[in-house]
Amino acid sequence: VQLDPEGETLVVGASGEDGSTDTAGADNGSSESGAVYVFRRKAGNDVLDEWNEVAYLKAPETRVNGDFGYAVALSNRAETIVIGEPGNGGSLSGGGRAHVFRQQGNVWISEAVYLTPPQPQANVFFGDKLALSADGMTLAIADPFESSGGLGLGSVPSFDGQTFNSGTVYLYRRGLGGAWSAPTTIKAPNNSSEIYFGWSLARSASRKSLAICASDHSLSTGIGGDMTD
Repeated sequence: VQLDPEGETLVVGASGEDGSTDTAGADNGSSESGAVYVFRRKAGNDVLDEWNEVAYLKAPETRVNGDFGYAVALSNRAETIVIGEPGNGGSLSGGGRAHVFRQQGNVWISEAVYLTPPQPQANVFFGDKLALSADGMTLAIADPFESSGGLGLGSVPSFDGQTFNSGTVYLYRRGLGGAWSAPTTIKAPNNSSEIYFGWSLARSASRKSLAICASDHSLSTGIGGDMTD
């Protein structure tokens, strides 16, 4: 779930939803394709039963086990919604997707181009976690199950076979024309197998800070421990 700062717009992911059309409740013909629901209430209204469902969002192309809505992100003014669809059935052609919806009037319109991993692999979950800046101009997309080598910010992933489920985070920036840039790739500075870098994300409203969680295998304690242990 994501709630805007004013408490007026609520976005709820339902990755197990089975509908195959963009009409809620019409059918259950696409198992776990996923959906996202948008609710809204008027500013200053604290009565919970005043919430209204204002949108039911589906992927432009529904996929069985796509898990659309597994992760959601919302800009501060609720003008941009990003939705992760990490399910892919293990195929190289679809290592997860992220969809961007922009508000136009009272509806949300899907952008024509969705985001996909720069290096497609089988059994990855691009879009598993998302973090969007307050202005909707920068976006971090995590795939904690990605399996490449490389270290730190701006690394070039290396498929060395030694870093299974090491995880990667991709940082996108939106240009003045609205298009998303090619991503900056971020790996853990102590990259190794099964640390699931990108298991959760958090970013500051100012776009200046991004926190990335990973599993850890060291015996160190406290701040400044030996991450290579």
